[in-house]
Amino acid sequence: ATRIVRGGAAALLGSVADRLGDRAGRESPWCRSFEAAERVARAAFDERITAPGPLSGIAAAASVSRALPSGATLFASNSMSIRLVDLAHHGSGGPVRVLCNRGASGIDGITSSALGVAAAGPGPTLLLTGDLALLHDLGGLLMARQEAIDLAIVVLDDDGGGIFSFLPIAEQGEAVGFERLFGTPHGLDLSRVAALFELDSVRVASTKELDLALGASLRRGGVSLIHVPLDRRENEACFRALLMGVTASVDAGIAT
Repeated sequence: ATRIVRGGAAALLGSVADRLGDRAGRESPWCRSFEAAERVARAAFDERITAPGPLSGIAAAASVSRALPSGATLFASNSMSIRLVDLAHHGSGGPVRVLCNRGASGIDGITSSALGVAAAGPGPTLLLTGDLALLHDLGGLLMARQEAIDLAIVVLDDDGGGIFSFLPIAEQGEAVGFERLFGTPHGLDLSRVAALFELDSVRVASTKELDLALGASLRRGGVSLIHVPLDRRENEACFRALLMGVTASVDAGIAT
């Protein structure tokens, strides 16, 4: 670390605003340019995310965001899930509560935590998680058989640790045993997880199917599993193409 800031967000932002002086106002040129860039980025994102194409993790996260009714709770797993929520959540459907936690290995206890939140909190709850996080906490699903809980679980299944495909280590390939040590494919059919615990389950292959499944799950109640299988390489390519397109739109908007 080259610089460490100790303190809460409010104190930090207040100090920065004081240093900016008049430039910190909502009508400052910097603020207006930032908000203009945000509008261009959001429009470019929405246009690309709704275009026909293969179902990707980022498109699935956008569908989850659109499905959340006002007052709902979204529990985001670690790894790619929380990053996808950060990029894809629109926030136009009314206020929602977003929660996450981090276990000793990052993805420990995610399902159990989401079930606990759903049991204790008001309003519908939805969990966006990955395949490895689901497998790390399979035992947590037993609670769904023992308690009356409403939780829709959307599992993004790229057969392993897909996040590592976005990191520099992926460029080393099998010279460092990438698949065995980082990709860690499990080769399991996660739809059988729901059958084991006798939960409602559906496998989706398109954004339209996912939208329908989310609506049905939230209306039905109980604990259900929406399985979103993803091709890891195709998913990475979609993600990178989307961000490059949005960045190009913002650059072009700033230039004009």
